[in-house]
Amino acid sequence: MLSRFHKSNKKENKNKVQEQFVVFNVGQEEFGVGIKQTREIINVSELTSIPNAPDFVRGVINLRGEIVPVVDLITRLSLSNSSYEMEEDKIIIVEFDESLIGMLVNDVKEIIRLNVDDINEAPKITRGINKDFIRGVGKLKDRLLILLNLKQILSEKEVQQLDELVLE
Repeated sequence: MLSRFHKSNKKENKNKVQEQFVVFNVGQEEFGVGIKQTREIINVSELTSIPNAPDFVRGVINLRGEIVPVVDLITRLSLSNSSYEMEEDKIIIVEFDESLIGMLVNDVKEIIRLNVDDINEAPKITRGINKDFIRGVGKLKDRLLILLNLKQILSEKEVQQLDELVLE
């Protein structure tokens, strides 16, 4: 009888609603973002600086003929004591309406599945990171993972400013 209980319990876990997340590092911090928010992940290519760009814009890249602005997540998330080592950095390409924007991260570690029951609201105190950027906190077996909402990292006005910078 006990073995039947365990079998049905395993079946229950398989039927739980899960989401996939891309796990990455920015500085010393580990974050996750819903895989549906990402279009692709690329190695850092040559970044071209843009004059008069906001401080959180690292530059632009040419992605198969399309000019894409790249946001420095260390600056945008107000993370201190962090730096990039361009050799291993990655750019997560995100689509904002009809615009592509790259998010510069130190390293993409893995893709994981989380049960939606294991995602909690962000704590009221978020150590300097704008609470609007945080979707929640994912509970893994061995650690907690800050889940970002990349579509909240930039306001509509900021996305429009980036489009204008690229078109100039």
